[in-house]
Amino acid sequence: MDDIVLGKWFEPSDHIEELYTVSDEVIADRSHLAYRLRVRNPDGEFLVEQQAYYAAETGTITWMRVLCSGYRPA
Repeated sequence: MDDIVLGKWFEPSDHIEELYTVSDEVIADRSHLAYRLRVRNPDGEFLVEQQAYYAAETGTITWMRVLCSGYRPA
């Protein structure tokens, strides 16, 4: 299942060159994860930030919403 969902976020030509920032915290009954990546592909170098809010039970994510900045010029 992970490959079906997570495998679609980046193309094979996208090379993640650096994990720029990462933060995580708990907000009441949800967890929050944010990260920023430096990505290079044939079109150039970009920054991509993704934010996720999720709930988990016994090590399994049961609810999740994700927001992406899109590819922003570095």
